[in-house]
Amino acid sequence: MPVINPDLVFATLVQVLLPTGVRGLIVACLLAALMSSLASLFNSSASLFTVDIYEKLRPGRSEKHLLRVGRIATVAVVSLGILWIPVMGKVQGGGLYQYLQNVQGYVAPPIAAVFLLGLFWKRVNAAGAVWGLGAGFVIGMIKLTIQTFFGAAEGQIHEPALLAAIGDFNAYYATGVLGLISAAIIIVASLVTPPPAEENIRGLTYGSIHHEAAGEIKASWDFGNKLMVFLILACVIGMYVYFTVWLR
Repeated sequence: MPVINPDLVFATLVQVLLPTGVRGLIVACLLAALMSSLASLFNSSASLFTVDIYEKLRPGRSEKHLLRVGRIATVAVVSLGILWIPVMGKVQGGGLYQYLQNVQGYVAPPIAAVFLLGLFWKRVNAAGAVWGLGAGFVIGMIKLTIQTFFGAAEGQIHEPALLAAIGDFNAYYATGVLGLISAAIIIVASLVTPPPAEENIRGLTYGSIHHEAAGEIKASWDFGNKLMVFLILACVIGMYVYFTVWLR
């Protein structure tokens, strides 16, 4: 039985099944979407570096000078992206989709932990959020780097065994572990630092909502909303059970 490369499935479908005119339209749409995404990424990266970092370090520069710095930053981002391409195929599972899921899985958990804790617990402060985001990002990138170079797969480094085991640890399970670690760091850092002022968080968390707003929220939480929440949760849980248990 031939081995199927999952990265070629979509390309094969476009090449074999679609007629000539539609095939060209699909390729044009893909290229347009790719160019739009890359342009947004490069522009955002250059603006972030120029406005939030360079201008703070060297204030008073002219707009022409900042524009030149932004262009240089764009060239640097593009060059680093090109140099990073060979590394993408070595990430656990291989392929562009696996790489994107791994990177997003190591970036999103600290953000989700800060958001959820800040929404439901009014004791979270800025120090806890900064520590949680910073530590979570560093831990996630360490895991991504280890699983890129260490593991039991062919071409990876097998020693030391501890790093190889960390590299082979399932990336999606590691995402959950990273979320728990980030939440713990946020809680500890918030508890050992002063709490936020009551007037600064009033109405921003469920614990600080005043009585009038609480009554409005409770009134809007009618039977239809409860039913939709129940149906959505049931669908998500059902799909999870189907694809993780029944298909095995």
